[in-house]
Amino acid sequence: VMLYNNELMRVAVAVNQGSFSEDYDIGYGPDWLIRITK
Repeated sequence: VMLYNNELMRVAVAVNQGSFSEDYDIGYGPDWLIRITK
């Protein structure tokens, strides 16, 4: 899994050779929140 800044200057999540939203069966949109913890 990779976090990156996309062309719209928003943080995006990606997987190599696939679709993150399809692989993890989740949606997307401006109201989503990603929490990163250690």
